[in-house]
Amino acid sequence: MAQRRSPVLAMWRSRLSLALAFALCAPLARANVEIEVKGVDETLRANVLAYLSFDRYRKSESLTPDAVERLHNRVDREVAAALKPFGYYEPRTQSTLEDLGGGNWRVNVNIDPGQPVLLDRVDVHVLGPGSHDVLFTRLLDNLPLRPGNRLNHATYDKVKGDLQRTAANYGYLDAKLTRNELMVDPPNHKASIVLELETGNRYRFGPTEIEQDVIDNALVRRYMRYRQDEPFDMTEILRTQFALDDSQYFSNVEVLPAEPDREQHVVPVNIRAQANRRNRYSFGLGYGTDTDIRGTLQWEARRINQAGHRFNVQAQAASEQRSLESHYIIPIGDPALEKLDFETTYSKKQLADADTEDLKFEPSITKVAGRWQRVYFMTFNNTTTQAAAANAGTDFLVMPGVSLALVPQGYLGETLFTNAFFVQLRGSYHSWGS
Repeated sequence: MAQRRSPVLAMWRSRLSLALAFALCAPLARANVEIEVKGVDETLRANVLAYLSFDRYRKSESLTPDAVERLHNRVDREVAAALKPFGYYEPRTQSTLEDLGGGNWRVNVNIDPGQPVLLDRVDVHVLGPGSHDVLFTRLLDNLPLRPGNRLNHATYDKVKGDLQRTAANYGYLDAKLTRNELMVDPPNHKASIVLELETGNRYRFGPTEIEQDVIDNALVRRYMRYRQDEPFDMTEILRTQFALDDSQYFSNVEVLPAEPDREQHVVPVNIRAQANRRNRYSFGLGYGTDTDIRGTLQWEARRINQAGHRFNVQAQAASEQRSLESHYIIPIGDPALEKLDFETTYSKKQLADADTEDLKFEPSITKVAGRWQRVYFMTFNNTTTQAAAANAGTDFLVMPGVSLALVPQGYLGETLFTNAFFVQLRGSYHSWGS
């Protein structure tokens, strides 16, 4: 005969199984370690925390009391390692460990950094053909290493790196550190530094190879910020990259130095580029209390021909006003900075009881010399006004003008939202209609 199960026993077994399932699925209690570091400034404190193993176990699911004790035993040597790069070679550390219960701990670290190691001797020299180059003399004249200063390993590494980067960026490609010595005497709290850089000859720009079929190669060369046989300068390579990127003719541009010629001391350059989309379209809708619903449609032809001509037109429409503006742009001279621009604008407005129709044609030429940008323009403007109670009136104006702006160092044609100096002059003689 089958044994009948008790309903009460079945209920308790179900509850026990459910409780066990919750216990298995619940996350383990997460330990929390509070760390307090005292006795040092914020810079040293940040480096101590970076070295302390405790900081990496602040929130851990498997931090047992034994593991906490092992981490605590590392504190002294980790503090010593953290302070050494800042010139403190004999710190004294006192640390305590508190069990806060529930898997939570507090570590208190009190540090006396001790007497710092000071620089006793600093000898930094640049030898060879570049020894009198302003690039290096400027570095040597502003060294952050001085006798009497506290030893700082990061500052020493920065000076060493600055010398090597300057050499590499400005064409001293055979430069090498012939002496690279940091000698520390902790018992006497003294250190000495000796750095010597042998520059070798400065390389020059070699020939530039261009691989692209988007615009004329002659136009690409006019974007180059460097010229063959000039001293090599990596910043001019980067500026050439930026100028070609900003031209919008290309979807991808690479301007890279090739393998240097160690005998002739020249660096060839390779320019590779791929075509951007010829046309770009955009549109937008908006609403204004004075215009109601308004819409904008824009078309930009980024490249009309191999000479790099471009064209753009923008149409705007609202209930009481319409406008159409176009620009035909021809790059001239330095195409990143200079251009011919033929602007045509048509607008029609309905204001109160008057309708105004305006047609403007404005050719202009933009030239840049040094840090001065000059724009010469001639405005031809025809305005017709029709009032409800009067006949239509037409005004035709011819007005030449010039604007002068001081542009930033290294300017590459970016839109200038602010100018250190800007002036514009417009004027005409009354017999010309003005």
